[in-house]
Amino acid sequence: YWPVLIIVWGLLKIVDYYRMRRTGDNSPLFSGGEVALLVLVILAGSAITTAANLSPSVGAAFGIGDFDLWDITGNNFEYFEHHEVDVPAGSTIEINNRFGSVDVRPSDTDRITLEVKKTVRAANKEEAGRLSGEFEFAITNDGTQYRIGSNQDTLTGRQRFKSSLTIRVPKRSMIRMDNRFGEISLRDLTGNQSVANKYGEVNVRGIDGNVEITNSFGA
Repeated sequence: YWPVLIIVWGLLKIVDYYRMRRTGDNSPLFSGGEVALLVLVILAGSAITTAANLSPSVGAAFGIGDFDLWDITGNNFEYFEHHEVDVPAGSTIEINNRFGSVDVRPSDTDRITLEVKKTVRAANKEEAGRLSGEFEFAITNDGTQYRIGSNQDTLTGRQRFKSSLTIRVPKRSMIRMDNRFGEISLRDLTGNQSVANKYGEVNVRGIDGNVEITNSFGA
């Protein structure tokens, strides 16, 4: 919200202008110190906003969260993915996500069902479509566990992408979740569960088993 400082300053200057016209005051409307302070505010505010865009942890530190340059200069485009895989009950399922929420609930079948809502920030629809094609999720099996994640898991590769995951798994499943910058909801499963999150709320309910939760900067 740092641009509000400039707006307020400008409104005060308009008031000063009409006051000086009414009183016949011919002194300069802008002093050298005010101009220097204005330049300093613009440079500092722009630097913080740019840093928040490059590293969301900076934005969280300054309490500006989702506010970044793309919210001003880019447009948001939404895309959707659907994936399904048969899994044995009691399987370990690893979930990795960045910049988005994750909602995990039990399914009535022995299948993983993954619904992905992707938000891509781009200058236009054509660019967003190209970027969306480069950002995809998958359900894979390495022989010991199943994994849900994207091909853009690194923080540096995800600045233009947000993803909200809705996942249905067999009721008897062991979840290993690692999420950043989004809310987590995990409910009504049987088995030991492990959840790690940063910069988001964690809500875990109705688990029949051990639960380990690690969270930073969130309720």
